[in-house]
Amino acid sequence: MEAIKARLKTQGWLARLVMIAAAAAVLVVCFFMPNIVAAVTDAATIDSLVTTESRTINVETKLDLGIPERIALVANRNVETLPINTGRAMDAAQAESKAKAELTAFFTLSAAGQGAAGPFGFAPESSEAEEGGAVFIVNTDDPSVNMVIWEFTLKDSTGNKMKITLDDETGVILKLIYASETAAGPGASTDSAMYDSALRLATLMAAYYDMPIKLADYMYIGELAYYRADLTAGGIEIPMYGVVRPSGFTMNES
Repeated sequence: MEAIKARLKTQGWLARLVMIAAAAAVLVVCFFMPNIVAAVTDAATIDSLVTTESRTINVETKLDLGIPERIALVANRNVETLPINTGRAMDAAQAESKAKAELTAFFTLSAAGQGAAGPFGFAPESSEAEEGGAVFIVNTDDPSVNMVIWEFTLKDSTGNKMKITLDDETGVILKLIYASETAAGPGASTDSAMYDSALRLATLMAAYYDMPIKLADYMYIGELAYYRADLTAGGIEIPMYGVVRPSGFTMNES
């Protein structure tokens, strides 16, 4: 994918004792905690999260992330992630229910002729979560840019699988990876068919996010169609990479 992207696209003893104690505390944090722990500078943005290993971390959170910034964070390779017990806005049951509802909306758009997902035949209403949970994700270049996401692998009654990344705060789908066991996908694996499918998928994303998204580049290799769709927001273009396969697709793959 990187090769495809290349083509397509950080006072006295008392004072000393205090300093020593502070330094020791920093060393303990650095030793036991991942690099995701940010220095808290604004009390209004302090948040506490409990990891799946029952450790509590305090983080500084940038509160004004829009959907484009959330999409970009999920697709960014300069991130660290940490499994946590639950979300800030949803618990596991709520997140799974919301994921199914959003997928239903996503596929309804497709059925209305606005996208490419319909032919893949995934049935959100009959799907069950095989695995997944809440994850804290942070930009390592700017740790105040962070959020909580839910990652689920859903399997429907016919065996089709959908890996979904859902934003905990907004409930919006940020990333999809779909593999069908029963459907033939968008049709014949030809350059023309795959291009049409990539184009429809970009159109579907634009309809789902209600934002300007266009297919910016495309390359067909074997039976795979690599594409880049650009989301334009606030004068900034955010690239969204993905792949269309005969029996599936990825959306916003990092």
